Amino acid sequence: MYVHIDTDIITSAEAPAQNYPAPGGPTTAELQDVLRRLAARHSVVAVSLSSWNPDLDKNKASEKASLRLLEALISETRS
Repeated sequence: MYVHIDTDIITSAEAPAQNYPAPGGPTTAELQDVLRRLAARHSVVAVSLSSWNPDLDKNKASEKASLRLLEALISETRS
């Protein structure tokens, strides 16, 4: 399975540095759960992550949220 994560779907409260935020998006914890389930059930062979706008990421909240998503996917894939 190829997994692509658009970071602009993460709730703005957790990932505010988006050029095109999606209001009412899921939390990082909700997305981590989805990614862990995908990786547990399918063979993930590649992953891509759309980027956030670093100029808007003053406290690196968007970067940290995105890295938590990747870690959830990768850690389950290694199991």
